Amino acid sequence: STKDAYVNGDLVRLAPQVSGTVTEIVTDQTQPVTRGQLLVRLDPHDTDVSLAQAKANLAQTVRDVVQLFEQQKRDEAAVAAQEAQLTLANQNLNRDKGLIHAHGVAQQDLERDEESRRNAEAGVRQARAALTATKAAIAGTEPETHPRVMLAETNMRSAWLASSRTRILSPIDGYIVRRSVQLGQQVNPATEMLAIVPLNSV
Repeated sequence: STKDAYVNGDLVRLAPQVSGTVTEIVTDQTQPVTRGQLLVRLDPHDTDVSLAQAKANLAQTVRDVVQLFEQQKRDEAAVAAQEAQLTLANQNLNRDKGLIHAHGVAQQDLERDEESRRNAEAGVRQARAALTATKAAIAGTEPETHPRVMLAETNMRSAWLASSRTRILSPIDGYIVRRSVQLGQQVNPATEMLAIVPLNSV
């Protein structure tokens, strides 16, 4: 029995989690819905493009980071090559210093040897600096745990979530009430589109 013909129940109000244009409404007022059922679809084109861009960015970032690890090997080889040049320049200079007093070499040759040694020392410093910079860029990481890769992966996950949220699903079993959303309407997370009443908690 009732005195006023009203009952009280919970209202589950649904709003989108992303902004977009409503392209499909699958249900209507007073219709029953089940948990996981599609209720409203938003235009997915923008989010699909963002997802494709995020995937491409992740792939490119992985390639760039892998190249960083390969760059370390190249820089180590460059340091070794420059150190070998420095060793050779020192040997030439020491040999010619011993011959200068016996007039075995000209003063010009000795000056050329000293210039070669200075150039080799500069080359070693430059190669070591490049190696240090490369090591700093990858220190304590692997390609899959590098911060740039993890950031690109997070961006791709965010884009995937935004893409999946263009499909608004029913969170519970119940009946549709207060449907206010219309086809072609521009909605955002502050827009209440409809509400569901779960009859098992009336």
